[in-house]
Amino acid sequence: MSELHQALGAPVTGRHARQLAYYYGYGEEYPQGIEALMGDIPACANVIDVGSGISNLGITVARNRPDITWVNYDFGYHLPENIQRLGAVPPNVYIEPGDITQPLKQEFLMSFDNVFSYYLLPHLSLEENKTPAVAAAANMLHLLKMDGLLQVGPTEFDFDKLEGAVVKMRKPENAQKTAAAIDTLVVSTMMPLRVVNTHLNSNRRGLERYRGIAALQE
Repeated sequence: MSELHQALGAPVTGRHARQLAYYYGYGEEYPQGIEALMGDIPACANVIDVGSGISNLGITVARNRPDITWVNYDFGYHLPENIQRLGAVPPNVYIEPGDITQPLKQEFLMSFDNVFSYYLLPHLSLEENKTPAVAAAANMLHLLKMDGLLQVGPTEFDFDKLEGAVVKMRKPENAQKTAAAIDTLVVSTMMPLRVVNTHLNSNRRGLERYRGIAALQE
């Protein structure tokens, strides 16, 4: 992951579970939207939210579904303050610092029934080089069990019409279909230039903060 993506392209966000259920296409009403999302998760499932930030989606779902195991996965968890911002975490939620653009831990490969990710791939389009976005998309597919479900968004940037603006796909059957799936994920979630410029102009301080943290860790 490049310095630019770490600082500018990977902000730690905290979208509410109700909001994310709506964005994933499960309805705007609460608690019906959350209940519908939970209904799509199989019994005793392993679930991972890639780029989860400080969202309470996993915590909310896991508290209501003690049979599942939920992993919150985010580069930002390398900073203890971001983990602290999550608050109390149920015993079936695990907090995993990680860079989805890099090789996965062996135990994560083909281990998850459901993979969620909202706004991580679009933020990777802050890079001129799309290699990180391609690597992230490929790794999300590698996380899936053979019958696993991947849900990634947003796929459109009309912010008044985000309901259901996600890609939903099962694990591809072969290398050719995997390559096509990766292309679909990257292209459909790419930020328009005007949105990219807004992020770059509004997050310059994030780069300076990242450099300061990196210097302290050397």
